[in-house]
Amino acid sequence: MNQNVFIGRQPILNRTQEIIAYELLFRDGSGENAANFDDDVLATSRVMVTVLSSIGVNRVLGDKLGFVNINEKIIEKHI
Repeated sequence: MNQNVFIGRQPILNRTQEIIAYELLFRDGSGENAANFDDDVLATSRVMVTVLSSIGVNRVLGDKLGFVNINEKIIEKHI
């Protein structure tokens, strides 16, 4: 797997088409602009670690809310 980690931001709009939040998505940097991963827990953890430590929440989200998809494995592991 590529060592680069990229974060995709999918805008979440309100009824008047204003951006109110972003869904943060994992991208592996393979050049395909796709989420190519075998382990969804690893992909989600990379999104969180990259945003929190490398890029910074304010730089990624500004004054907007941020959402990350999680599944029961992540909840059970208390990540």
